Amino acid sequence: MKHFYGIDGLRAYLAWTVVLWHIFLFTTVEDRIPILQKASKIADIAVLVFVIISGFVITHLLVEKKEKYIPYITRRFLRIYPVYIICLIAGVFSTYLNFQTFLSPPPRGVIGYRKQGF
Repeated sequence: MKHFYGIDGLRAYLAWTVVLWHIFLFTTVEDRIPILQKASKIADIAVLVFVIISGFVITHLLVEKKEKYIPYITRRFLRIYPVYIICLIAGVFSTYLNFQTFLSPPPRGVIGYRKQGF
């Protein structure tokens, strides 16, 4: 099966673009550096392109391997679900470390901040 190294690299750049945007969003750095406010559109496009490319990669995998859907989805489930459960448990327990954060108004720049009048 052919491996697309260029596509994997592009997916990595797109994923890191979204990570950086979340860091900008939750640290409100875009309020201090106004040019970063335009990065919102870049992050939106990065998500869309990532989903499209991921669809291509998954379809290519299914077509080339000629694998049935049930074994494929079972393998994906067993690969993703245990990590999800660990992160969920860590998130539940870490929520109470600073519960006051969840009761305070959102930082400037979070979606809906200006609409709600905070």
